[in-house]
Amino acid sequence: MERSYRDAIYAGSLLGYAKAAVRNTSAAITETATPAVRQVLNRHLQQAIELHEQVFNYMLQHDLYPAYDVEKIIEHDIRNAKSAIAMPIRSRQP
Repeated sequence: MERSYRDAIYAGSLLGYAKAAVRNTSAAITETATPAVRQVLNRHLQQAIELHEQVFNYMLQHDLYPAYDVEKIIEHDIRNAKSAIAMPIRSRQP
């Protein structure tokens, strides 16, 4: 697997995890009634937002996520779908 494709896979996964952390931490903040816990979660939320920004900027600078070019996004999605379809299916043996 070529390096840029591998980088895109890893960075894209990390971006998704960072986005999920923002969403999940935000939800947790709305569910807590304890001010101390809310403060801790707010710090975690800020860290998750910063991580998301860093990963997004990395991907944008390395042309791994053309966020502002819909044509390129569609091209990447098609290429990724074709790659996924071409992958061999491994059967699991019990």
